[in-house]
Amino acid sequence: APANLVASNIGCEAFDLSWDAVPAATQGYVASVWTGSASPDTSNADMETFWETTDNNPVQPLGWSFTGITLEYMDKGLTEVSFDTTGDTIVTRLYPKAVTDLSFRLQGRKTDSTSNSVLTVFGTVDGTTWTSLQSYSTLSDSDGDDENNIFSTTGGDLDKSLAFDVASGFRQFKFVYTKDKGNVGIGNIAAVYEGAGTKFVTGWNGAAVAGTGMIVNGVRPGRIYYALVGARNATETQFSQIALATLDAPPMTIIVVR
Repeated sequence: APANLVASNIGCEAFDLSWDAVPAATQGYVASVWTGSASPDTSNADMETFWETTDNNPVQPLGWSFTGITLEYMDKGLTEVSFDTTGDTIVTRLYPKAVTDLSFRLQGRKTDSTSNSVLTVFGTVDGTTWTSLQSYSTLSDSDGDDENNIFSTTGGDLDKSLAFDVASGFRQFKFVYTKDKGNVGIGNIAAVYEGAGTKFVTGWNGAAVAGTGMIVNGVRPGRIYYALVGARNATETQFSQIALATLDAPPMTIIVVR
């Protein structure tokens, strides 16, 4: 995979990408650049898939904040970050419009159904006042609904979803852990709102690149973009990916002639 993939000369309408040459890339490189979802193939939701790291040290996505998050799990290609201590918190980025559906995957790690470890989800309209939306527990219940339970095996309901009216106005979310026993992994956090989903920059959806650098034009100010570059040979393509934020647009100057 291309090493040292970096963005430079980042402005409000363009940026450069460069990477180290890969000797085995006998058929050159291929590149995609997009905004919205961290995943290049979610058409109607912004999904955060988290980065897989070699040192098991979670990478905080742009616009997100981690408190006490120091562990991650890999499960069949899915990267989960782990809540392992009371007070561990994840705060999502501020989405551009009111979210109508929030989904994520929860899995208990060394938890059991007699313990009561709890993950609570909060939402905010203004980034200041937080409203409790739902709590999930490792403790077994008898209400006949496993939606609010956290399971340690795939036999349970690992995929969770919360639906909201647009009028609720929630644009940012917070996950807070209270530990009794074990850890809880979370992954594939996805938000649906009007205009959500992968939006490729014109000309950069699997485009061929002959060299080890490129200039990306046509981006918008103050947005998070994702760049995926693959090194190709006759049998495979190996990819590297980064995220970056474009600069905000400069303030407009209005000249009044009297």
